[in-house]
Parts: sequence; C-alpha cells; structure tokens
Amino acid sequence: KKSKCENYDILFLVPPTMVEKDDSGSHFKNIQHWEKNDIHIFDGTNSKLREQYPTKVEQCRMFQYDSCRGLEGWIVVCLNFDELIEYKLKEAEHIDFSDNIAFESKSEAIKKYAYTWAMMPLTRAIDTLVITLKNPDSEIGKILKNVCSNFKDNTVWRLT
Repeated sequence: KKSKCENYDILFLVPPTMVEKDDSGSHFKNIQHWEKNDIHIFDGTNSKLREQYPTKVEQCRMFQYDSCRGLEGWIVVCLNFDELIEYKLKEAEHIDFSDNIAFESKSEAIKKYAYTWAMMPLTRAIDTLVITLKNPDSEIGKILKNVCSNFKDNTVWRLT
C-alpha cells in the first residue's frame, strides 16, 4: 500500500504442498483463512479457474510454482520456497541423467536440476521479491541467509 501497488500487481507462488485436492478439484488450502483476513486472491491453483484470467484489481494473483513461466508481478512472493526445492529434488530423482555430458555425479545433477529450475520463480519479480521458508534452517534457507548477509544493501533477512 505504501508503494501504491494494486493487489493485482502482487503474485504469490506456492508449492504443491499448499494446494489441496478434493472432490471438487484443487485449490489453495488456506484460501478461507486469507479471505477472512481481507487478502483477496485469484486462485490460479484452482482447477476450475484454469481457463480464466484474473481481471479484478482487488485480487492478488496466486499460482503454483510449476505454472509461473511467463508470469510476472511488481511484487512476487515465493511462499515456502524450501518446499519447492524439496519437491524439485524429489522430481529429479526420477530423471535419467545418463546422457549428461558434464562430469558430475547423479546427486550433483539432481541438485543442479532443482536449483536451475528454482531460478524461474526468482526471476518473476519486476520490483520486489519476497521469499518465505517453512524451515529457515533448511539447506536453501542457509544459502539465502548467506546471500542476505553478503548483500545487505538490497536484501533483508527477517524471522517472524
């Protein structure tokens, strides 16, 4: 609000662990809590809304990380970013890296895949990037804390 940003300019990205599937389809599992707290979102994780576009400026936009290609926001909030990394590490375990021309182990290739993929959501912000972690002591949490320590002029590390 201070930067006169419309809600529509805010893009939330979530891992699959924050999406609930039930008989009616899939949707952001905390949507009712957010609505009660006056945070209105276009829930792009909702399988029923897949063919629609967000059009209301009073709604923030929310999509799963896997759907963020081509999206951008003035402010991008990467929720539970450490869970995205874990998800991509598990996904990469099932990839055949045997024709990889680099001289690296499978574990190195898996980590490279996950971290390279994670660059996509980190490049969606036009102005401000906010990263939340479920576990600040995770490997990616420690990496991000180190980045913040080394770039204090334009990063902030905050535990709440």
